[in-house]
Amino acid sequence: MFNQDKFAEKAKEMLRRRENLTFLLIGRTGVGKSSTINSLLGEEVAPVGKYQPTTLEISTYQHKHGDLTYDIIDTPGLCDDLPEVGNDEVYLEKIKSHAMNADSIWFVTKLDESRLTSDEKRGIKIISEALGPNCWDRSIIVFTRADKADDFEEDLKQRTKIIREEIGKYCENHASIPAIGVSNSNPILPNGEKWLPELFTQVFLRFSDHAALPFLNSMEEDIGAQKKHQEEEGVERERKEQSDQREDRKERIELK
Repeated sequence: MFNQDKFAEKAKEMLRRRENLTFLLIGRTGVGKSSTINSLLGEEVAPVGKYQPTTLEISTYQHKHGDLTYDIIDTPGLCDDLPEVGNDEVYLEKIKSHAMNADSIWFVTKLDESRLTSDEKRGIKIISEALGPNCWDRSIIVFTRADKADDFEEDLKQRTKIIREEIGKYCENHASIPAIGVSNSNPILPNGEKWLPELFTQVFLRFSDHAALPFLNSMEEDIGAQKKHQEEEGVERERKEQSDQREDRKERIELK
């Protein structure tokens, strides 16, 4: 039988124990991992290179929000050379220990690529082999460059499908991996939605129980602010509709 008091006490204990949550970003070189971190933190903390890879070591960036500290881990880009050179093995060895303790793993790739490249296939394969297929159970797919897509909704649908299918070669639960489009140049997606709240929603849904409650607690003020903003927008829309109706009635009277 469900005991509300015991549940509340357990939740409080979990919140007391957790002081930080860890997000780990992984993917090919040049897909926008560092840019996404800069967008999340609202400042240029992770170096970004247009022509050459800039993240060659593991870098951790901390962000305090509510009662929690977020450790956001940037990792070297995979598939930046020929397989025989061996950079990927070096990078993945560095990534392994961080991935084991990560609460959420973000597989970052581009939305404005129509086909699954050989590098993409290779990246998914070596991630699955190095970190184990269970790593996908706490992962989300983050598509950068959402603002560059020809048809955002259709591209998101099709890219999600082919990435999931490739992951499915190594993980049975691939169909449940959430996917989200982000833009590192605009907080609004082409469909008019803000991508950051949707990103956090998908992260929360993939969290294990021990991480979900602290995360939700730290976002409580944001959720309240978002709700208040939505209510204010609703009131404003209602006022505009009433004003338009008054103007319409006035015009009809003047025509008579």
